[in-house]
Amino acid sequence: MSRTTELYNIADLKAVQKAPNRQVLASFFERQAQDIGFRKGIYAYSSPITNSRDARPKSVRITSFGYPASFVETYDRTLALEDPTPQVAREAAWPVMCRNAGDKSAHFFKEFGKDAFEHGWIFPLHGPRQFHGYLLGVFDSDNLHGITDRQISAMQIIAQWTHLRYSNFILPETTSHKQLSHRERQTLSLLARGLNNREIAIEMDISPATVDTFVRRVFEKVDVHDRVSAVLKGLQLGWI
Repeated sequence: MSRTTELYNIADLKAVQKAPNRQVLASFFERQAQDIGFRKGIYAYSSPITNSRDARPKSVRITSFGYPASFVETYDRTLALEDPTPQVAREAAWPVMCRNAGDKSAHFFKEFGKDAFEHGWIFPLHGPRQFHGYLLGVFDSDNLHGITDRQISAMQIIAQWTHLRYSNFILPETTSHKQLSHRERQTLSLLARGLNNREIAIEMDISPATVDTFVRRVFEKVDVHDRVSAVLKGLQLGWI
């Protein structure tokens, strides 16, 4: 079944989790992205923001596909220093089209390549201990009009899961995780079902404010900053 009819496959997420090294993970991620409809992409880590008012996150390319080696070398040496994608990703809560990323960003993407400006998407990725990043992906222009919200959601989930797995290779292993209470686990399970806070409140017969508290506690205990990451981390830890 293709990604156009299935949001994501749990077996694929488990395969990402079991990737034995970065090379296998990068290869699997590339196949997943192409299956969804990407022609090329750059997956990068963005450095933490300092206290300086003028500072912005810088990118460090982790892997790329579809671009010639000469372009990748140019990107690493010069373009990465000017790339606004890390800042756009830090400020975004959901995938953003490159052409909708603001005037300064639009200028960069036009210089970066016409296809990136017209067919590119920025996927924000979040990880533990400020290990954040992004995927700058370019869809096949032949399939542009067929791109659906479900495909965008599938790519966000696969990319976020890959990023969390990659953080396992980069960051020191965490020896233990804070345990969730029964109500926190229940909240996490309902998040996995795609319920919003109001729906969770009805399901659990509690106030939305209490749901907000449970969600914040879950985020803190699994060391993430968004709902997708919390659900993926819960899957990783066997809590869902």
